[in-house]
Amino acid sequence: MNGSGQLLYYSQRYRRLKKRLEGEEHAQRILQVVGFAIAAVFLVDVVSELTHRPIFPTDTRLTLLWALALLTVYAAIFEVYVTEKADRALMRQYRYMHELFGHAARELRSLADEDDKLEVLRELGQACLAEHAQWTLAHRDRRIEGLKW
Repeated sequence: MNGSGQLLYYSQRYRRLKKRLEGEEHAQRILQVVGFAIAAVFLVDVVSELTHRPIFPTDTRLTLLWALALLTVYAAIFEVYVTEKADRALMRQYRYMHELFGHAARELRSLADEDDKLEVLRELGQACLAEHAQWTLAHRDRRIEGLKW
Protein backbone atom coordinates (compact mmCIF):
# COMPACT_ATOMS: atom_id res chain seq x y z
CA MET A 1 0.00 0.00 0.00
CA ASN A 2 1.67 3.21 -1.16
CA GLY A 3 -1.36 5.47 -0.84
CA SER A 4 -1.29 9.07 -1.91
CA GLY A 5 -0.28 12.47 -0.60
CA GLN A 6 2.17 12.41 2.30
CA LEU A 7 2.09 8.61 2.49
CA LEU A 8 3.18 8.31 -1.14
CA TYR A 9 5.78 11.07 -0.72
CA TYR A 10 7.50 9.40 2.23
CA SER A 11 7.36 6.01 0.54
CA GLN A 12 8.98 7.32 -2.65
CA ARG A 13 11.63 9.35 -0.82
CA TYR A 14 12.56 6.37 1.37
CA ARG A 15 12.91 4.06 -1.65
CA ARG A 16 14.96 6.65 -3.57
CA LEU A 17 17.32 7.23 -0.64
CA LYS A 18 17.65 3.51 -0.02
CA LYS A 19 18.56 2.87 -3.65
CA ARG A 20 21.14 5.68 -3.65
CA LEU A 21 22.63 4.46 -0.37
CA GLU A 22 22.90 0.91 -1.74
CA GLY A 23 24.76 2.32 -4.76
CA GLU A 24 27.14 4.23 -2.50
CA GLU A 25 27.76 1.13 -0.38
CA HIS A 26 28.47 -0.85 -3.56
CA ALA A 27 31.00 1.79 -4.65
CA GLN A 28 32.66 1.62 -1.23
CA ARG A 29 32.95 -2.18 -1.49
CA ILE A 30 34.54 -1.83 -4.93
CA LEU A 31 37.07 0.66 -3.55
CA GLN A 32 37.90 -1.74 -0.73
CA VAL A 33 38.36 -4.72 -3.05
CA VAL A 34 40.57 -2.74 -5.43
CA GLY A 35 42.62 -1.43 -2.49
CA PHE A 36 43.10 -4.94 -1.09
CA ALA A 37 44.06 -6.21 -4.54
CA ILE A 38 46.73 -3.54 -4.95
CA ALA A 39 48.00 -4.22 -1.43
CA ALA A 40 48.19 -7.95 -2.22
CA VAL A 41 50.16 -7.24 -5.39
CA PHE A 42 52.55 -5.12 -3.32
CA LEU A 43 52.90 -7.92 -0.78
CA VAL A 44 53.80 -10.42 -3.51
CA ASP A 45 56.28 -7.93 -4.98
CA VAL A 46 57.94 -7.31 -1.59
CA VAL A 47 58.27 -11.03 -0.94
CA SER A 48 59.76 -11.56 -4.39
CA GLU A 49 62.15 -8.65 -3.80
CA LEU A 50 63.39 -10.37 -0.63
CA THR A 51 64.23 -13.46 -2.68
CA HIS A 52 66.09 -11.25 -5.20
CA ARG A 53 63.60 -12.01 -7.99
CA PRO A 54 61.55 -8.81 -8.40
CA ILE A 55 58.31 -9.19 -10.32
CA PHE A 56 57.80 -5.57 -11.29
CA PRO A 57 60.18 -2.93 -12.56
CA THR A 58 60.57 0.26 -10.53
CA ASP A 59 58.21 2.25 -12.78
CA THR A 60 55.41 -0.27 -12.26
CA ARG A 61 55.96 -0.23 -8.50
CA LEU A 62 55.78 3.55 -8.49
CA THR A 63 52.54 3.47 -10.50
CA LEU A 64 51.02 0.93 -8.11
CA LEU A 65 52.09 3.04 -5.14
CA TRP A 66 50.44 6.14 -6.64
CA ALA A 67 47.30 4.15 -7.42
CA LEU A 68 47.12 2.88 -3.84
CA ALA A 69 47.71 6.36 -2.41
CA LEU A 70 45.10 8.01 -4.64
CA LEU A 71 42.62 5.22 -4.01
CA THR A 72 43.06 5.62 -0.26
CA VAL A 73 42.56 9.39 -0.43
CA TYR A 74 39.54 9.05 -2.72
CA ALA A 75 37.98 6.39 -0.47
CA ALA A 76 38.45 8.60 2.59
CA ILE A 77 36.88 11.60 0.85
CA PHE A 78 34.00 9.45 -0.37
CA GLU A 79 33.44 8.10 3.16
CA VAL A 80 33.34 11.62 4.61
CA TYR A 81 30.93 12.69 1.87
CA VAL A 82 28.57 9.79 2.53
CA THR A 83 28.72 10.37 6.29
CA GLU A 84 28.10 14.13 5.99
CA LYS A 85 25.04 13.58 3.80
CA ALA A 86 23.49 11.65 6.68
CA ASP A 87 21.24 9.65 4.37
CA ARG A 88 20.85 6.86 6.92
CA ALA A 89 19.29 9.24 9.47
CA LEU A 90 17.10 10.77 6.79
CA MET A 91 16.00 7.30 5.66
CA ARG A 92 14.97 6.47 9.24
CA GLN A 93 12.94 9.67 9.38
CA TYR A 94 11.20 8.98 6.07
CA ARG A 95 10.49 5.39 7.07
CA TYR A 96 9.09 6.54 10.42
CA MET A 97 6.88 9.15 8.77
CA HIS A 98 5.69 6.62 6.17
CA GLU A 99 4.77 4.17 8.93
CA LEU A 100 3.07 6.95 10.88
CA PHE A 101 0.94 8.07 7.93
CA GLY A 102 0.25 4.45 6.94
CA HIS A 103 -0.96 3.62 10.43
CA ALA A 104 -3.17 6.74 10.47
CA ALA A 105 -4.62 5.86 7.05
CA ARG A 106 -5.49 2.35 8.20
CA GLU A 107 -7.08 3.71 11.37
CA LEU A 108 -9.10 6.27 9.43
CA ARG A 109 -10.43 3.60 7.04
CA SER A 110 -11.47 1.36 9.93
CA LEU A 111 -13.34 4.07 11.87
CA ALA A 112 -16.87 5.22 11.13
CA ASP A 113 -17.33 7.82 13.87
CA GLU A 114 -16.22 11.33 12.85
CA ASP A 115 -15.04 12.19 16.38
CA ASP A 116 -12.77 9.13 16.39
CA LYS A 117 -11.39 10.13 12.98
CA LEU A 118 -10.68 13.65 14.26
CA GLU A 119 -8.84 12.17 17.25
CA VAL A 120 -6.65 10.08 14.92
CA LEU A 121 -5.90 13.16 12.83
CA ARG A 122 -5.10 15.17 15.96
CA GLU A 123 -2.69 12.46 17.15
CA LEU A 124 -1.13 12.34 13.68
CA GLY A 125 -0.62 16.10 13.74
CA GLN A 126 0.98 15.95 17.18
CA ALA A 127 3.31 13.14 16.09
CA CYS A 128 4.29 15.10 12.97
CA LEU A 129 4.97 18.22 15.04
CA ALA A 130 7.09 16.19 17.47
CA GLU A 131 9.09 14.70 14.60
CA HIS A 132 9.55 18.13 13.05
CA ALA A 133 10.77 19.50 16.40
CA GLN A 134 13.31 16.67 16.68
CA TRP A 135 14.50 17.32 13.12
CA THR A 136 14.85 21.04 13.87
CA LEU A 137 16.88 20.34 17.02
CA ALA A 138 19.11 17.90 15.16
CA HIS A 139 19.83 20.43 12.39
CA ARG A 140 19.84 23.70 14.35
CA ASP A 141 23.61 24.15 14.08
CA ARG A 142 23.77 23.67 10.33
CA ARG A 143 23.91 26.77 8.18
CA ILE A 144 21.07 27.08 5.68
CA GLU A 145 22.27 27.59 2.12
CA GLY A 146 21.57 31.05 0.74
CA LEU A 147 21.10 32.79 4.09
CA LYS A 148 23.58 35.48 5.09
CA TRP A 149 24.29 35.70 8.81
